[in-house]
Amino acid sequence: MTEKSEQMLVLELLREGRLSPEQAERLLRALSAAEGPAESRGRRPPIFHWLEQEGKRLDLDAFGREIERSMRRFADEFKGFFRETRGERPAPERKGEGEIHERHELPRLVQLQVDHEAGPLRIETGESDAVLEYWIRGPEPKLDFQQTTHEEGEERAQLISARGALRVALPRRPLRELIVQVKGGPFHGRGWSVQQAQISVAGGPAKLEEPEGALTLTVHGGPASVRSPRGPRLVVETVGGPLHVENPELSSFEELALKVRGGPLTLRLSEQPHCEVHYSVIGGPFRSDWEGEALGSGRLRLGSGGPVVRLDAVGGPVRISR
Repeated sequence: MTEKSEQMLVLELLREGRLSPEQAERLLRALSAAEGPAESRGRRPPIFHWLEQEGKRLDLDAFGREIERSMRRFADEFKGFFRETRGERPAPERKGEGEIHERHELPRLVQLQVDHEAGPLRIETGESDAVLEYWIRGPEPKLDFQQTTHEEGEERAQLISARGALRVALPRRPLRELIVQVKGGPFHGRGWSVQQAQISVAGGPAKLEEPEGALTLTVHGGPASVRSPRGPRLVVETVGGPLHVENPELSSFEELALKVRGGPLTLRLSEQPHCEVHYSVIGGPFRSDWEGEALGSGRLRLGSGGPVVRLDAVGGPVRISR
């Protein structure tokens, strides 16, 4: 088994919940610290020593079959997701599919929570200041909507859905808080303004375009990309997939932190950046296409300096590109 395949096994174990993030990080650090292929050193790779001590109950054959089934299912979902983002015509409706469409007038909505399983989710800004609208389409879509009114008339809503492609159109009036959890499907967010957003995606890619506000994004088992975000806060962490962030409005951020476990991290800045970069890389190189002034180990000033950008990667390279 090569070092790369050892790292992939660790990430799969993490994605399935058989390893904690701390255990996975220790194993990835141990693998990256080893010199040369494990086979050439005449000893077994470190992952086997861990399996002997902590993984005796793991049925690797059954685990492998489950991974194959999951990858086939995710591949079909990914193809549909990327066709949609490229603007291609959707596939014809299959016989027996159903669609649920609901529209709610919520002039004082301050918080929305969306929990979605087994299908893609798209969230964007709608055409009305006070209307929340959503559609779910699938063979047997599941949907439950709950609304509560709190002190001073503030409205909060929760949307629970599964087994279908869900699209949500937010009110144009900015929400105070957006909480999203997606399991087993891709997520696409576009053009919203929310004071605070918390997004968690498991088992699928995540793509955000032009989000504005304080955003926390966590992705397990898939790639993540964020284009043209505007602050004041952006914290992104991916486990088992690459992370690409493009053209953040640096002057708008009070906090900008990007973290990757088991994949490459790319920060694209198409114009001369003015910031200070603090970076930590284990198991991969660091590269900046923009010239800067080294301020010490793991610190780089670009342009005239400015807000601090934190880049942290284990098991992959980090690049600041143009």
